[in-house]
Amino acid sequence: MLRVALGLIFLSAGILKGIDPGRFLIVIRSYQLLDDPWAALLAVSLPWLEILTGLCLVLRRFYDAALVLSGGMLTIFLSAILSGLSRGLEIDCGCFAGATGKESYIYLITRDLLLLLIVAGLLRDARRSFSRKIQTPE
Repeated sequence: MLRVALGLIFLSAGILKGIDPGRFLIVIRSYQLLDDPWAALLAVSLPWLEILTGLCLVLRRFYDAALVLSGGMLTIFLSAILSGLSRGLEIDCGCFAGATGKESYIYLITRDLLLLLIVAGLLRDARRSFSRKIQTPE
C-alpha cells in the first residue's frame, strides 16, 4: 500500500508540474539555486522524471531503481527547502505545481522526512525479500 501511495504522490506531482512548466520554472527560480538555462531544463525534465518514477513504483517495474531515485529526489527537495529556510526565503515549494499554495517550512520538512522514511522502509523490505530469495533455492 505504501509503495502505491508513494508512486501516486510522485505521479500526481509530476503531472501537475508538467501541465504548466512555465509556472514551475517561476517556482524553481524562487529558490535562487539555479540560473538559466539549468532552471529551465529542470522545469521541463523533472516532471517527466517524477512521472516515470511514480509509474515504476505503482507498477513495480524497475522497483529498486525507482526507490533509490525517489529517495534521491526527496533528499534534493529537502535540501532545497532547508536552503530556502536558512536564507529566509518565502517560497512556494512547487511540489504540486503551486496547487497547495505556500506551506510552512515545518510542514514541508516534516512531509519530506516522512516520505523519506517510507522510502527507507520500502528499500529495507525489498532488500529482505531479495535476501530470502537468495537463501532459499527453488
